[in-house]
Amino acid sequence: MIDLPYLRFLVVLRVESNLMFFDRWLKGYHIRSLIEEVMKRQFPCRITDQCNKCSQASSCDYVLFFHPQIINNKASSKIVILPNLNDRNVFIFGEQVSFEIRLFCDLAQERFFTVRLLPALEHGGKFTGLGKWRGNKSDQFGRFNIDKVYVWQKGAWQVYLDGDSQPQCRIIPEMAGINDYDQSEGPTTIEFITPVY
Repeated sequence: MIDLPYLRFLVVLRVESNLMFFDRWLKGYHIRSLIEEVMKRQFPCRITDQCNKCSQASSCDYVLFFHPQIINNKASSKIVILPNLNDRNVFIFGEQVSFEIRLFCDLAQERFFTVRLLPALEHGGKFTGLGKWRGNKSDQFGRFNIDKVYVWQKGAWQVYLDGDSQPQCRIIPEMAGINDYDQSEGPTTIEFITPVY
């Protein structure tokens, strides 16, 4: 059993202009691409920079998010996006779209969610857009607002943000395999999937 810290957030978006995904299997890809694209603008670094030659690499958020490698014997962590995989691809004004963000290992800290991920998602919803139409540079499609955010604590979803309010609870990372928080679901199972070509 591995003591693996993790945080789970359930994000509920309210559609402001029609939003369409390519298909239900690519919803997570669209959401992650939007977040990463906007987050990369928060840093002076670029993907072509050589992080292994940078003196700040061991404590840099950019490396933690975008370079899945070992720095100073510490493995960089992962972000997992779990969207609702229903058969709907099109969402219209006023409807809600929800998905889960899971942060693992050294990224399982509240500050990474509130300082990096949430502002990137909010900015992307207002100015970039999400979904298929976004590729056609159609400004009128794919816009959304963050409606609510929940955090998984003590075996249930707790309200974390409601509209424009401040965070409503202190987040304590859960640990896979440890039952201190009375998780009804038991230990977390992690499956590693390798593509076959």
